[in-house]
Amino acid sequence: MDTLFALIMVHTDFMDHIMVSSRRLKRAAMRGDMDAIEFESNNRERLINIIEQIQFTIEERLNNFSTQESIMELTPVLNAWANDLGLWYERVGALDEETTQGLEELKEETQREIAVVYKNKEGLKGYNLNSLK
Repeated sequence: MDTLFALIMVHTDFMDHIMVSSRRLKRAAMRGDMDAIEFESNNRERLINIIEQIQFTIEERLNNFSTQESIMELTPVLNAWANDLGLWYERVGALDEETTQGLEELKEETQREIAVVYKNKEGLKGYNLNSLK
């Protein structure tokens, strides 16, 4: 049972790491720093994979508990953990929405820049710039 408590604590720690990574990702999106966006996205994906593995292990161990007494002993811890998960999902979801909005603005800005460059290029097509003296 102690290893289960330890796994829950490790799971919670990694959830906090994802929260930090989500904040960094949001800041990078607001700055338009594509390298930082890519780095934090990859980092966050790795953290999510780790959390999935830990959560799978926790669920396996919970399924292996045989006595009702053990389950009753775990109930307060599991309820607190479930509550933490719910709050964490809400916070990360809000950060993800803000990040998505920042990325959407970055996309629109990039599209405008591409349109201006294309328009300028099209405007110069009629000039023969090779015969200038």
